[in-house]
Amino acid sequence: MNDENLWQTKLAARIHDPAEKALVLLRDPAGHEGGSIVSLGKELGFETHWVRRKDGSQVEKLKLSAEMEQIVEQSDHWAAAADRAQFPKDENDRFVSWAQVRFAEEGEIIHPLSGECYAVHDIGQDVLAAHIRAASEDLFKKLIHRRADGTPDHRLTALAFWRFGPEIGRELKGIGHLWSLLPADTRTPDHTIWQHLDLTSALAGAMMDGGRPALLTVSIGPVQDFIAAGRSTTDLWAGSHFLSTLAWQAMRLVVERYGPDAILFPQLRGVPVADLWLVEQGVRRDLFDHADWNETATDYNPLFAAALPNKFVALVPERIGAELARTIKTALNGWVREEARAMLDRVLQEIGEPPNGQYCYTQLERQLQDFPEVHWSLAPWLEQNTLEAALKPFYPDEDRRPGLFGNDAWSLLTAPIEPQQGWRFWEPNDGTLYPAIHDAGERLLAAAKSARPFHQLLQHGYRDTLSGEYEWLTLHEAQLEEGSPRGRTDTLWARVTQRRPAWAKGERDGRKAEHLSAFGLIKRLWPDRFMTWLRAQGIEASVGRYVVSTHVMALAPTLEKLMKNDPKDMDAFEKLEEKAKDLDRAALPRRLMRGELRANARRWETAARLPTLLENVREETVDGEERVDALLNKIEKAIGIPVERYYSFLLMDGDRLGAWLSGENTLKYREAFHSKIRQGLEGYRDSTLIKYLESARPTSPARHMAISAALNGFALDLVRHVVEDLCLGKVLYAGGDDVMAMVAVRDLPRAMWLLRLVYSGRIEGNTDDLFKHDLQIDKGFVRWTNSDKDRLYQVMGGKATASTGAVIAHHQAPLAAVLRELRAAERRAKTEGGRDAFSITVVKRSGGALRITEEWGEPVRLLAELVAFLRDEATSRRAVYHSVEWLKDLPDPKGDPTMLASLLTYQLERQSGGLAKAQAPGLARRLAERVVQRETKERERLARTLPVDLAAKQAAEVARGWLANFLTVAEFLARETRSTPVAVTQEQERAA
Repeated sequence: MNDENLWQTKLAARIHDPAEKALVLLRDPAGHEGGSIVSLGKELGFETHWVRRKDGSQVEKLKLSAEMEQIVEQSDHWAAAADRAQFPKDENDRFVSWAQVRFAEEGEIIHPLSGECYAVHDIGQDVLAAHIRAASEDLFKKLIHRRADGTPDHRLTALAFWRFGPEIGRELKGIGHLWSLLPADTRTPDHTIWQHLDLTSALAGAMMDGGRPALLTVSIGPVQDFIAAGRSTTDLWAGSHFLSTLAWQAMRLVVERYGPDAILFPQLRGVPVADLWLVEQGVRRDLFDHADWNETATDYNPLFAAALPNKFVALVPERIGAELARTIKTALNGWVREEARAMLDRVLQEIGEPPNGQYCYTQLERQLQDFPEVHWSLAPWLEQNTLEAALKPFYPDEDRRPGLFGNDAWSLLTAPIEPQQGWRFWEPNDGTLYPAIHDAGERLLAAAKSARPFHQLLQHGYRDTLSGEYEWLTLHEAQLEEGSPRGRTDTLWARVTQRRPAWAKGERDGRKAEHLSAFGLIKRLWPDRFMTWLRAQGIEASVGRYVVSTHVMALAPTLEKLMKNDPKDMDAFEKLEEKAKDLDRAALPRRLMRGELRANARRWETAARLPTLLENVREETVDGEERVDALLNKIEKAIGIPVERYYSFLLMDGDRLGAWLSGENTLKYREAFHSKIRQGLEGYRDSTLIKYLESARPTSPARHMAISAALNGFALDLVRHVVEDLCLGKVLYAGGDDVMAMVAVRDLPRAMWLLRLVYSGRIEGNTDDLFKHDLQIDKGFVRWTNSDKDRLYQVMGGKATASTGAVIAHHQAPLAAVLRELRAAERRAKTEGGRDAFSITVVKRSGGALRITEEWGEPVRLLAELVAFLRDEATSRRAVYHSVEWLKDLPDPKGDPTMLASLLTYQLERQSGGLAKAQAPGLARRLAERVVQRETKERERLARTLPVDLAAKQAAEVARGWLANFLTVAEFLARETRSTPVAVTQEQERAA
């Protein structure tokens, strides 16, 4: 294939419609095909010619070669058919009058996942057609890249158009964020012009040389087992970030050959690692001056986020798809081994052993021989009959036609719909087969995973510390047979502990050192390897340790108080200051780096070093835990309040994302149309037409792009802002719909709620008065405005839900046990909570655990208000204790909350005063109503298998247990050390 011809064709496909099409359509005499496209085409070296229209007028258009014209036209038609609902034309091939929409006067934007509609009316005077055409032309001309001889570089220009096209027009007067949301078709405004251009360009690249396009789906694993094997928060981050980087290494092989628009899912536009690849290819670096990754020299830089999923879908030529997949598999395995060998070289050099083919290299090769697992499927764009036959074996139990072909939508699309004489719907082309192609790819991939080969790996001697599955790497094979490595000082890892304890933890003399396998080596050395790579990209990130430890997170609220206020006991503070003065600062949550806190350098510097002092005391002495408690007591004396000893983890996961991608929860055809078109269609009483409007739309490329773009914005920006700016927390990973983060206990309810809110952009039950934030959130969109940026995110929409598990644990609790509780909490949210729920576990240091599982909405507000009530100075700490004790003798409510509310009001009022006392009756009533709701639901469930009396008795016990746990968890969150932080300004939030 001629690369120049490929990129010229892709560029021609990308500019076949102007970005401003919706704004000039039916307004500009030149038409959308004769406007900025022609001027840009000339700049890019394309020829033009004059074409006579049906009305006799002439318009200048691009003149492409016959082959290129055919590919661009077919790609455009397929892309349109894949993404757009159908609407009628008359016998002269013109749209009926009510099927024409002038966007500048009566425009609408429809959220592609929720169907919510936004009116964009009467902007015509602000956005004149001639002005916007000229402005768009000028903006795109600035993105053209040229070679040394002045001729256009079509490849770099296509990459720049792809990356910056949706952004460059946001500064235009009267347009702003609307630029990135402009629809491809004003009559079905549920997908953007950018999605249409991306798909058209991708199809053009896949159709080069007359071949058929195909969907290549690649899955990389294992994921959960690799991430979970770890003993520290740094291990969790390193595992997820390494897998994200591995996913990029796979995608890069597709991107280098066919461009980033060839990756349909996930969308790569704006992903930092893809940006750096663009710079590496030659796209001008000045274009990225305002990118976050180019502005931030700390671990808040989004390059530290594990943002890419382990699976992707690409549009490639069928003839090279299998070869490309095999190349990806071989390249990934080679890349991992190359990286691991470099890490092992570094370890040996650190302990003074020149790398020379030691036995550990043999172990490394064996352990990594099948890592990663790469599964793939290739689904070519077959003709309808062939494709239907290929899908049939995957639907053996269904009498109807398989997949897409058995849906009502398909039969309606392929049959004539003529509600009025003279009308016709354009006939669907092969682009409409996309849902079936995607379905085939997913089912083939599932089959490939189920038939994966297994190679037995023999391992001898003691296993590694992190996973317990593999041999620990050793310089001499004989050491594996010499019993446990614990207590020895001559092993590879014992020597590493003495030189670099961050790589292998243990006592400084090497005793009780961790002993790691090749996988442990990757996790411990990946942070250093990643920093080396960053510097090679010209990014001097001033980062030492990347991840906040559990001990620091528990101590963070205490450190914040010390940074803000003068010490209560200056003598105690000065003693701490002296002990900590020569130590390194610990990695701190971002909120503790605010300028207002750093203003008092003395307090801030001491507070920033106290976690390191605690770590040293814990690791260097036999009685470390006792010494830690003694040191915490000294800190309490200095600041005058109890020190926080608990922290929290949260784990959030979007519900049924696979179903969203496969086509469930899609809009009805009715919801995809502009209101004017919908009213016109509904004006006719044709039963077939009505059935068509009520049918669910199959999935589409634009839908997949919209989901991916929503998850990108959520994971890369919104999660970090919620957890690290609005709350005192640290993101460990945020890849798509998955989030793991540590949060100060006081901020846990706020973080959980705001993450759920920004995931969908809408949720029932307003809590802005309780969980204040600086985001504008409405109907599936989130707007984040600060002093230097104004960003709009189209998120998943009101129909999307997510579940969250959380665990509150003591900072000395074993991390592995805490993570098990965390994953169990997430499972409860999805099972007991029925999804779209949250579950909180409190693991007490004294033993035992408290658990509550609830749905979002009113229970979150109730929990927050109850915490605020219990935090009030006029409320006794014994309010919950007395209420829980009294519950043991409470009679069953039997569906009536009156008596329970009355008795609970009495208990809360007698233990409170002032404003809190006035709030007690309302809280008691709502708690009682919630108890009755849960009792009724549980009784109905149990009555299916138990006698009525027994079901009622057990349901009452469950409801009382829920209330006791709910009250106790609220009391735990309300303790003195967890007082709500003082609100800060946006400037203070950003200062670091």
